[in-house]
Amino acid sequence: EHVGAAAAWIGKLPHGPETLPASMRQLGARVEKTEERAISWRQLRELGDFARMLLSEVPDLVDSHSGKALRFEGGGDDTCELNMHTVNSHLVKPLTLPFRCSYVELVSTGKQPPLIFMSHAWSTPLWQTLRLLEFYLQERCALMGWRSAEDVFVWVCTFANNQHDLGELAGDLMQTPFVRAIQGEGCAGTLVV
Repeated sequence: EHVGAAAAWIGKLPHGPETLPASMRQLGARVEKTEERAISWRQLRELGDFARMLLSEVPDLVDSHSGKALRFEGGGDDTCELNMHTVNSHLVKPLTLPFRCSYVELVSTGKQPPLIFMSHAWSTPLWQTLRLLEFYLQERCALMGWRSAEDVFVWVCTFANNQHDLGELAGDLMQTPFVRAIQGEGCAGTLVV
């Protein structure tokens, strides 16, 4: 089974699975500790770019939460209500199903400990979340003297947690990946979007 085989839209892409970015075509690396599965700004941008292309190529996608059609209405990204519920159901889960892994494990080459922990509303449109995160990273990089946003790993539950097995979220709150990521040695801050 190839990556994306579980996605209803894969056959509608011009070149099928070959349309996927190279980083999404095979398992990148198993990362045992969920708190070390932060996503880079580059990896997030790539996902956003792929989602934009997917919506332009597959016009019959619907929001998994509201049932509304997902399409751009001529006004750019803000006209599309693609939120994290739909990113998870249409992208994260189908792409990672062959490996039963997290999205970060699909696209990374190893551990990616967070520098920033991001808490976000799943109902917020993806493009809005990405723009807010980009603004935050640019400001934070300037303030902290970091080289660039490309060097910053952000822990985002949707991409860090294995969406096929959320068992480690049960039990003692202090033992969840959320708390372990925030308390991680290199985590320098928390962003609420």
